[in-house]
Amino acid sequence: MSQLQGTPDGSERQIPPAGIPLLQQVLGLTPRQDDRKHLQNVVFVCIDCEAFEFGPEKVMEVGVSVLDTSKIDLIDPEITSQDLISHIESAHYRIEEYGHLRNKRWVKGNPDAFAFGSSTWVKKADAKKVLLRIFQDAGNLSNAATLNEPLKGEVRNVVLVGHGIKNEVDYLKRLDFPLAAPRNIVHKLDTSTILSTKKQQVALKNLLQMTGINVDKSHLHNAGNDAAYTLHALMTIATREHAVPGCLVNVLAEQRAEGAAQKTKKAKQRAKKKKAQNEAKAAVAAANPGSKAAEQLGKEQQAGQAKKQAKILRRRAEREERKRQEQVGSNGNP
Repeated sequence: MSQLQGTPDGSERQIPPAGIPLLQQVLGLTPRQDDRKHLQNVVFVCIDCEAFEFGPEKVMEVGVSVLDTSKIDLIDPEITSQDLISHIESAHYRIEEYGHLRNKRWVKGNPDAFAFGSSTWVKKADAKKVLLRIFQDAGNLSNAATLNEPLKGEVRNVVLVGHGIKNEVDYLKRLDFPLAAPRNIVHKLDTSTILSTKKQQVALKNLLQMTGINVDKSHLHNAGNDAAYTLHALMTIATREHAVPGCLVNVLAEQRAEGAAQKTKKAKQRAKKKKAQNEAKAAVAAANPGSKAAEQLGKEQQAGQAKKQAKILRRRAEREERKRQEQVGSNGNP
């Protein structure tokens, strides 16, 4: 079976996730375990996509950045993130059929702002072929879009990188390219959760700030740039976490704690302000029992009581439902 086919039964292959320890082993920052020979001579391939805000099936851009570890001195104990970043190559592919579309409402798209070379226009029907060529010869990114030129390299093991990989998987399916199909993808790394958990994803902008990568905000939301910056951040995480284990994890934890404290503080301020407003209304109503202000206050109090009662009933129903589910799980029947 070709390394670029799916599973024998046609189901979608599950790519094993990885974290900082495996990342550091691949880069030679820490000793590689004996059972991880498949991590030798790998290529990091980072993917990012931009889809139209009013039609996510219209994938307008695909960004790809690669780091070929065969080009790096992985036995250098003093290797820095800049040493690694200097070997990253990036490409930006724009889909011809959607070239007239721009994202403006939710985020401002910047398809013309690729900062790592020239963008390449490809037809939607050819996007799958280009992506397949990237995984067939990941160490030769510059040749991927030249469809009439034969590939020169060998199929190499790939560590797939993305910031919110699930989104990229969904977008690439729109281009008829299932990311799980290439069997030479041995692991995946998601930079949105590598320092936290799936429930506490970090925005790319925040991750770049944490890792000290200065970016012109007008360059974000360009698929080529975002792929490159994601891989830059990953290399910075690898080296900084090796030099001072837990440093970035702790920074993130501190930022989250500070954010939670600010949120609590603002909630208390809102509650205090609301209380003062209600007391002022009550004073006016007490001074003028038959006034519109008193009538309005009465309505607001009734609405507040009804809302509070509805919340109590909803929580009671949720507790009863949880108990019922627990009984089903323990007894095997309702």
